Amino acid sequence: MSYPAVYRQQEVEEDDQGLLTNCFGIASDSDDEGGGEAIQITGQLLPPTITGMFVATLIRDAHKLSTGGISAWHAILKVGRFNVAFWAYLFVMFLQIFVVVEMKILVTPMYVSSIRSTYDAFESVMYTDASGVAHTYNTVNGFARGIGGHLDEQNFNLLSADVQAEACRIPLSQPMYLFVILLLWTLTCFDNIRGIGSTIMRVLWFSTPCVDSMADALQTVKDDPNARNVVGLTCTFKILITITLCGPLLVAILLLWLGSRWLLATVGFDILLLNSVALEFILLLPELIYTAIVPLRTRYEVENTYINPVTPEEHRNFFSYFGTFGFGILAIAYALLYMFVFQQVLPDYNWDVHEVCETFLEKIRSGMAG
Repeated sequence: MSYPAVYRQQEVEEDDQGLLTNCFGIASDSDDEGGGEAIQITGQLLPPTITGMFVATLIRDAHKLSTGGISAWHAILKVGRFNVAFWAYLFVMFLQIFVVVEMKILVTPMYVSSIRSTYDAFESVMYTDASGVAHTYNTVNGFARGIGGHLDEQNFNLLSADVQAEACRIPLSQPMYLFVILLLWTLTCFDNIRGIGSTIMRVLWFSTPCVDSMADALQTVKDDPNARNVVGLTCTFKILITITLCGPLLVAILLLWLGSRWLLATVGFDILLLNSVALEFILLLPELIYTAIVPLRTRYEVENTYINPVTPEEHRNFFSYFGTFGFGILAIAYALLYMFVFQQVLPDYNWDVHEVCETFLEKIRSGMAG
């Protein structure tokens, strides 16, 4: 999930002619909406996940211990909470990595092997002429692929009922449906990656300067005595927090690629949809466990800890209005490139199943409707 930011508006002075300079350096009339105002980004909340809990606990408890003025018992509680948060973070990371590794070992290979065998049987029969000559070649994986110009659609009736049913449920046989599922999965991962990446930038960027002691790390937010703004971090804590955030970031990237492979290897349009939901469950595991086990007080502190933005103000310009829509374009590009270029589930796929299976699928739909 993305990490929410808190905004407030701050007035921006116009020049003598009532003009504002846009991002291209061209003066343009200020529009009616906003009246020349800019958005000041006052802080970004930490994510409501186990990772966010560990980061917030690390910063808040280190700050409290550095400033002193607490009893020995409270100091023990702070150290104890930090240790619990640390082990909870490791536990969640272990769960996610374990599931990803086991999916790579136990799940994906079976799906890939099954769909390759099905498409091999389809190609071997569909590209065999009346004389019994197979116009095929073998891929690097040893599976048959038809040579263009030799497809005989009449051979579809020579396939067994099982091969017909499975071949016509290959995701690539319905490219638009597969594209939409892949796009939704990609956007889900991009949302997670973008949120983590944004937090890493805010921690490393100059907006969170290095301080000599964690006693100078926090500042009470005006009008909210329980909220804290991270105004600085020691270099050691910056490195530690960055390493902490890199774990979920790598998991999200691995899940994006492995999940795409699994989805493309799924035979069955209904199962394809269910598998995409299962992948989201793995990705959102830190948030689920956070909601299930983290005490209310700790959750309150996590959700009231802010990190300074990279840029304190966003003026009205092209990038502030449209910049992050680029993630949507990247998601579309990734889904298309994975389907048509990068996928190795069915290398050298001939895109020859869709037309052949239209009649077969229409019969099934008619039978179900009846």
